[in-house]
Amino acid sequence: MTILWHKHLGLPHHEIAKLSSAAPNTVTTTIRTYIEKGLSGVEKRHFHQPVSQIEPQRDFLKSHFLKYPPRTLKEAAAEIKRLTGVSFTVPHVRHLLISFGLSRKKQEASLGNWMTASEKNKSHLSLMS
Repeated sequence: MTILWHKHLGLPHHEIAKLSSAAPNTVTTTIRTYIEKGLSGVEKRHFHQPVSQIEPQRDFLKSHFLKYPPRTLKEAAAEIKRLTGVSFTVPHVRHLLISFGLSRKKQEASLGNWMTASEKNKSHLSLMS
């Protein structure tokens, strides 16, 4: 909406882009959409949001890694490739495992134990008693 307001004030596109923290092409597209479809067209603009190749198998992988925790990230990457045919870099595998709710405790890193947050709290409480 700030793009339209700045255009209403008569500012040039490069200044509108700078003031609204938008790319120059976004400014042009927004103004064209407003001219063609009105305010409702600008509000309903859809941006491309690609879906991960792993998304359809997310639940399967999560249950698999909860049942069979990997010892290393490389092992997890190899297992993902074996199960799905999709290969990922080690940082991406780390992000994926964390998004599954798995994390690795520093004390148990040598054992390769990945566990959910609730399991981590239970084991931490058992260590304290």
